[in-house]
This record gives sequence, C-alpha cells and structure tokens, in this order.
Amino acid sequence: MPIDPLRRNKDPLSNIKRTQRGEEEPEFEPPYSPSGARTYKPVFDVQESPLAWGEDSSLERPWGPRREINRTHPDSEFIYGTAVVEAAIKSGRREIYKLYIYAGANREPETLVRDAKMKRLAKANRVNVVDEFDIGLLDSMANSRPHNGYVLECSPLHKTPILSLLPLTQVGQHIPLELAQHDNTQPDLILKTLAPSIPPADTDRYPFILMLDSVLDPGNLGAILRSAYFLGAAAVMFSGTHSAPLSPVCLKASSGAAEFMPILTYKNPVRMIENSIANGWQFYAAVAPTPVTGPGKEPRREKSLRLESMEVKQAVFTKPTVVVLGAEGQGMSTPVRKACDKAVTIGQSRGMELGLDSLNVSVAAALLCQGFLGRHFGKANQNDDRLF
Repeated sequence: MPIDPLRRNKDPLSNIKRTQRGEEEPEFEPPYSPSGARTYKPVFDVQESPLAWGEDSSLERPWGPRREINRTHPDSEFIYGTAVVEAAIKSGRREIYKLYIYAGANREPETLVRDAKMKRLAKANRVNVVDEFDIGLLDSMANSRPHNGYVLECSPLHKTPILSLLPLTQVGQHIPLELAQHDNTQPDLILKTLAPSIPPADTDRYPFILMLDSVLDPGNLGAILRSAYFLGAAAVMFSGTHSAPLSPVCLKASSGAAEFMPILTYKNPVRMIENSIANGWQFYAAVAPTPVTGPGKEPRREKSLRLESMEVKQAVFTKPTVVVLGAEGQGMSTPVRKACDKAVTIGQSRGMELGLDSLNVSVAAALLCQGFLGRHFGKANQNDDRLF
C-alpha cells in the first residue's frame, strides 16, 4: 500500500535503510515551495504503479521504482527524443516495433499538435502507436534521459563492414565498397543483404568521407555524425571494435542524422587505408599544429597543409578524399598517421602557451568538413527536409 506522505522524518535515507532491514517503512520530510506552500512527493511501493501520474502538473514526479520493460524482440533497443524518433521512422533503415507517446493530461497544446503529427507519420509507415500514461515507464526505457515524451522500440542501426574503398571512374557515381566477409560485432547482420555501394552526397565533386580513429565518447560520435551529414560528407567510418557504439546517447547527440548518414566500419585501419589509396583515394591525417622533435634535432613542425590552403579547397575536385581524425586525448595512432599520404592542420591563433593545442574532436570534424567542402556543402541537400 502507498506510504502516507504526511509522515515526516528529517533523515529519510536512514529510514529507507531501516525499511530494507524490515524495521519500518520509509518516511520523509515534505519539501517546501518558494511560496511557502508544501509540495508533497508521494512514495509508491513496488506493487503500485502511478499510471495516471502527470494529470496534475502541480505535483512533482513520484519516487517510484524503475518499471519492468517488456520487449517485443530480444534484440530490440529503445531510442528516444523527437528528432531521433522521427528520423528513424522516416529513414526506413530499421525494423520498428512500437512507438510510445506520453499521453498524460499535462501535455501542452503545442505538444499535442506535435503528438498528432508524430502519430500521422507513424500511421503512414505502419508503426504501432502506444498511448502511454506511465511517465515512469518511458523514463525507464530512456534510462532517465530526456525523451520529450517519445520512445521508439526498434532494431539496432546496422553499419556496413568494409575492407576498402574501391576506385571511382567518374564524378558523381555511387561509391563502390569492398565488403567484409564477416562481422562479429553485428551477429544479426546478413552481409549478403548489404548494398555494395553508397550514394554520393553531391554530383559535381568527388566524395568526401570522415574516418574516426578510436573516438570513444558517444556524445562526440553523435555530434560528428550530425555535422558530417549537415555539411555534405558522403559517409562516416570507424572501427567496428575500438569506437563508441551507436548507443541512444550517440543517436540523440546526432539529432537524427545517424539514421540517414551511411556508416562504414573496418577491422584493420592501416590495411584499409593502404588498399584504398591504391584504389585512387587520398587520405589526410588531421594533426594538431604542435612542434615535433626528434633525437638530436632542433624543434620542427610536421609538414602539413593548412586548412585554408588552395590544395585543401581543391582536394574534392581532384580525387575522392578521406580525412582521418584521432581519438580524444591521445589523438591518432602512429600506424594510422603513417598510413595516410597527407596531413592537414587547423590554424591556431592563441592558447598554445597554455597547452590548448587542439580542439574537441567533434568541433574539429565540423571545421574540416567545411574547410574541404567550402561553399559546395550547401548543394547536396538544399531541398531535403528529412531532418528538422
């Protein structure tokens, strides 16, 4: 039965511990609002679920237990947030099981309009919609992260494992891929169903791809995917094992871009780079503008092109191009750096004396995309309204 919210104690945590030992049920001191009125947080036991919670917007959310989640499919995942859910439904790259929409009475009028739009989109794509009154269930599905009242149960977003990038015969053609024969990181992926090429982002230049060497932060990975898609990169590729996963955190940081951006993975980065260079691709290692020293040598700078140089601006008109970014903290690995045939650096105006010798990897990725694509990035999807 529910605990009486009027019962008080100045140390609620100690009472909860005593309850776990079977001595008494938990009590707490109800907080006071700035106006002086008491606002109570009802506490529910494990048998009670506040299904109608949210009907009175003046009350705070309950201190209830995490809800038990029943999955439609054992391998399904829950993604959340307005942009992510809408993009996943529009892209058609996942198998979608259910769309949960919060149906509490405290939804704002403009939110109800958005709910109706989302339901129309779901109906057009034959997605089962569940009007969910238990906000705690949605919170549990979203791991207590902001979900805006939308949670989608769907299959994982698959990546395309490759061995190398194949030669292009002309500007604007689809990008041919040498597909891997197996992928242990995606056991449910049927490789023979994958397309052997990906579409170009623009038809008046060679493709531009971002390669990430062991970027481990899911927020950074999501931000890179968002910038790359917005600025016109053809794909993003990273290691199938030494990289941040396409987790719900990453997907929310991408604001839905991950659902449309082609994502490639590789197992051996050096071999992939060498084979792709042999196929006519050029690889630029993004390096920090810091001095490089050797034994018995004077300090010197690594030979690299500045981002604003003419060669960088013309790169995508001469060859298909890949820019490689290193991991947070330690940067790019030495074997990967040596495998690249060129290097590029983002100019720095100040901060080196303070140790500020580089940018956040997601910020650097956006600057590099704009530096290589320049004024051409806006041509790719100028009429594309899939993202909002």
